[in-house]
Amino acid sequence: MSGIVDAVSFMRSLEGQILDSGNMISYQSLVSKINFDGKIFTLRVLDNNNQETTIKCRNLINSTGLYATDIANKIEGLKKEFVPKTFFAKGNYFSINKDLGIRHLVYPIPNEFSLGIHLTPELDYSVKFGPDFEWVDDPENYKVDINKKKLFINEIKKYLPDFDSNSLNPNYAGIRPIIEKKEKSKRDFIIQTDSIHSIPNLINLYGIESPGLTSSLAIALHVRDLLE
Repeated sequence: MSGIVDAVSFMRSLEGQILDSGNMISYQSLVSKINFDGKIFTLRVLDNNNQETTIKCRNLINSTGLYATDIANKIEGLKKEFVPKTFFAKGNYFSINKDLGIRHLVYPIPNEFSLGIHLTPELDYSVKFGPDFEWVDDPENYKVDINKKKLFINEIKKYLPDFDSNSLNPNYAGIRPIIEKKEKSKRDFIIQTDSIHSIPNLINLYGIESPGLTSSLAIALHVRDLLE
């Protein structure tokens, strides 16, 4: 079973809970170095004015998505053999601002690396199609490639043969962190603890791609249990 959620509203809800609990979120911050003295992690963090702040903590959870490998490589004492390379897969979405009368997800036959360009009805009854799959080097290029419109139309018509493509427009793009260039069914998340890398109270999360959003709360509970 699958469902439809507003991902932005979900993130804002989590943000609100974090702040209401007396915690702090540091946006637009760059971790430059992480030291560990056997008990305490010391993070050196630069803000968008290039001012450095030092943060100390007993537990460190690296759940930085696209940048998990980059952050892990800045942790002093973490052996490189335990840090997987991250590959970036871009997924474009196109949408149509019209109610097609479809109230469920529609998936094509999956391809080697992804579930294919599928149909998702939105909460406002518009419809989005995607994502496609494209290996990229830049994890911050979120511009939708308009030249992919013809590809999308061809894929959509495999399950909606009478689809009117005149109102199909580029919507948005996302980037997935992938740690192994294997077919989708053979890839998995990596949640790495000191039983692997031998640094106590450090948990690294690698390759949290789709369905990372769907499973995010379950992953959070699992990580919490690992620290207890």
